[in-house]
Amino acid sequence: VVLNLTADLRGEFTWNTKQLFVFVNVLFETAKNARNQMVMWSSIIEDQEHALLKLPALRPQYPYAVTDQGFNLRDRQFNVTVAWNVMPKVGALYMRQRAFTGQPL
Repeated sequence: VVLNLTADLRGEFTWNTKQLFVFVNVLFETAKNARNQMVMWSSIIEDQEHALLKLPALRPQYPYAVTDQGFNLRDRQFNVTVAWNVMPKVGALYMRQRAFTGQPL
């Protein structure tokens, strides 16, 4: 699985933002398991200058993350979610996300 990811998260940084924890989830279904979810990539972004993400060939961060109990993943549809936790200097942590559905695997 290889994805292209471009995201501009610079707008999430304010005077109160300490850092962002950004991650990409891939969700898909198989005959044996109705819900399969894996973290494709994750990173901590500590400043606005690094919050413009351009990842042209994003591969799974963890070995064997995209696995199935067989060889049934080819031509399956899957959903990609880019999510980020905003960690403030003061106050409650909150999460935002953007989902992309129906991508071919």
